[in-house]
Amino acid sequence: MIMEIVFKESLSDHEYNLDNYILGPRPDTKPTPDCYAILYNNDTPVRRFDLYDDDFYDFKKLYHITGKWIIICFGNHVHWFNLVTTSIISHKLSLSGSFFYFCEILEYKNNILIATDEKLYNYDSNSNLIWKSESISVDGVIINDIKNNYIYCSCEMDPPGGWVEKKINIENGKVDIISTCKG
Repeated sequence: MIMEIVFKESLSDHEYNLDNYILGPRPDTKPTPDCYAILYNNDTPVRRFDLYDDDFYDFKKLYHITGKWIIICFGNHVHWFNLVTTSIISHKLSLSGSFFYFCEILEYKNNILIATDEKLYNYDSNSNLIWKSESISVDGVIINDIKNNYIYCSCEMDPPGGWVEKKINIENGKVDIISTCKG
């Protein structure tokens, strides 16, 4: 079984009639979602997610499918959809500046790591937040490697091109700087 999510701005008639789930805060004044996410199973659309966000920024939308979960990152929310029970768990992440966006989702052992423009979040496999890092970047976090209980990241501190290498303890989120700005 091959499952994937496709993000869309509009729907076909068939997609409109799929079972749908609302993800994110839906204001009464907004009848149309900010975005749709269609779940495909072996190239067949099977489920629709209507995505809303109160602080909508359309920089990057991400998803990850693991075990019983579909994880959808949209706006400033992380939504966990349980494929077995169809329950939804949503986490609103903190906005620090004028922009917020997701950089990547990475699964490592029983952890789900979510990198944003400013922080790194570590969740367990049941959607519980283990820790979030301090502010480690101003314009993007890229996970380069994980070894010896550390997450090695590139963090842009002085855009464009002012990258700093940092390592973060995977157990507690403590940050160490490895190198100064490159670029």
